[in-house]
Amino acid sequence: MRAAGEHVAVIEQPFPVAFKSDLKQNGPQAADAQLWQDVKAECGSAGVDIYADESVCTAEDVALLAPYVHGVNVKMDKAGGFRGAVCALHAAKQLGLKTWVGMMVGSKLASTAASHLLPLAVAADLDGAPLVTEQSQALFQVHALHGASACNCVTTFPGGVQVVALWQGRAHHGPRHWRQPQLII
Repeated sequence: MRAAGEHVAVIEQPFPVAFKSDLKQNGPQAADAQLWQDVKAECGSAGVDIYADESVCTAEDVALLAPYVHGVNVKMDKAGGFRGAVCALHAAKQLGLKTWVGMMVGSKLASTAASHLLPLAVAADLDGAPLVTEQSQALFQVHALHGASACNCVTTFPGGVQVVALWQGRAHHGPRHWRQPQLII
């Protein structure tokens, strides 16, 4: 695992789908709970952070998953709006977790609203607007730096704010065909 830390910075959402519901039902005695604590420790010693993403909706989810992650990706859409996202981000800070602000595929308005959460986060992935339609993609300057099967997408928002995201997939077919990676390298 130590060699992975030289090339991988974050592992996003490694848990099985049923892990969160098992934790809610059984607490620390949930199946694989100790395994995921060990994975967190091993990844942490290699300099690789584990972030919960799809599992996080509310501040309660943040507290539930804190023993198994180094950070959380909070999305306003899933947190119940701006206030719910602020509560989840504050809960993460109180628990010593790193915070990331993300968004679902959405409009420029959704990206702008989520950007107001950035002072509470160490990173952001606000790239949902360029993926909505051809018309909405025209509102942004998207520059793609092509790699073998990956693309680093730099989105420039009005006012010069830039958001960088790594995409993996068929970059030569354009942004609508890109898939978000589970590993952010």
